[in-house]
Amino acid sequence: MAASPRRKGARKKPKRAHAAAPQDAASKERIARSWVPHRLRPVVFVLATLYLASLFLNAAAKGLPGAYLPPALLYFVQTTRLFPTASRAAIDYRLEVWDCTLNQFREVQVAQHFPMHSSDKENRFQRVGHFYRQHRTVMRSLERYVIEKENASRSSTPENRVGGIRVSSLRIPFSELGGPVSRWAPRPLSEYPASQIKHWYYTPQSRKSEFCAGKDPDLGGESE
Repeated sequence: MAASPRRKGARKKPKRAHAAAPQDAASKERIARSWVPHRLRPVVFVLATLYLASLFLNAAAKGLPGAYLPPALLYFVQTTRLFPTASRAAIDYRLEVWDCTLNQFREVQVAQHFPMHSSDKENRFQRVGHFYRQHRTVMRSLERYVIEKENASRSSTPENRVGGIRVSSLRIPFSELGGPVSRWAPRPLSEYPASQIKHWYYTPQSRKSEFCAGKDPDLGGESE
């Protein structure tokens, strides 16, 4: 019996696909599977969303997560604001002593009284200024130490005595981004404009008068 001719425009029957090869057992072991139970996955999704939102808010909203997160958790969302207030100036602390004869402050080199790391920022005076510039008890101890050292290095006559100290900081602006950078070299305090100088502690006039007279304001007796 002759085969019937194919009608014009009739679709061809798709060829039967070859049966898929069985999946290799070793390939199944390479599939990463979640260790979270299926019922807990929505909870993990919510926690992940909150964490990413906290990272974003910490950077965009100036540390907003700090208002609702305890410190132990806040630590893990602060990676986006490691340096939110980067310094734009170099800070250098300076020391002046009160000259009892001239009745004015004059700058002294701190290396003679603080020899450890005398030429870098780890100098003991620089550390005291950085951490304790507003701590009155420490400043009083610094005051006594410097006055005793200064007066011990000269004759104890009133004409050569010092009667106080003044601790100040210099804020030396960095050069503009991409601008020339010059090597830092210390200059006298008097060469800097007043806008770059901030006084943190100075000996009151009553204490200066007693120190200049050779008395100890705290003990009320003669200083050694």
